[in-house]
Amino acid sequence: MRLPTLLALAALLAACGPDHNLCQAGQTLCGPTCVDLQTDPLNCGACGASCGPTGTCGGTICTAPCPLHQNGLGQTYQDCATFGSFGPTAALEAAEAWAPQGARIDLWCSQVPGTPPPDCLGWMRGDGTCGIWCYTGAYMGIVFQSSNGTCICFAGPQANWN
Repeated sequence: MRLPTLLALAALLAACGPDHNLCQAGQTLCGPTCVDLQTDPLNCGACGASCGPTGTCGGTICTAPCPLHQNGLGQTYQDCATFGSFGPTAALEAAEAWAPQGARIDLWCSQVPGTPPPDCLGWMRGDGTCGIWCYTGAYMGIVFQSSNGTCICFAGPQANWN
């Protein structure tokens, strides 16, 4: 090798000292690994700043996972909505926690059938049991369960869900 080539190589190696790294743009060397401090839950905002086993990192800020809610039929589901706030999305999440596979049926338990929008969500399992989660109207926060092969409001035991 020629002397100019060796000097250039020496200068390049010197630039890779403790204050420099070979990570891609937007990444930082934490230990032996290049990470994105904006999104890495094990290095959120700084090397070694962990968000815990279930937290996430967004924009260098750790966020906790959504809390667990009770679906009224013995299962829990994760939802970021405030406890006591109900809607069709939360009703579907509650139903899928009860039975991951089912058929959705929109129901009107406290208003005239067919008058938009529905106020309850029915979820028919393969065994003919139906869970009904009401998310608005007079029965908001109530879940019914019927086992006669149809989704009928009030046709079985009821409980509260959140």
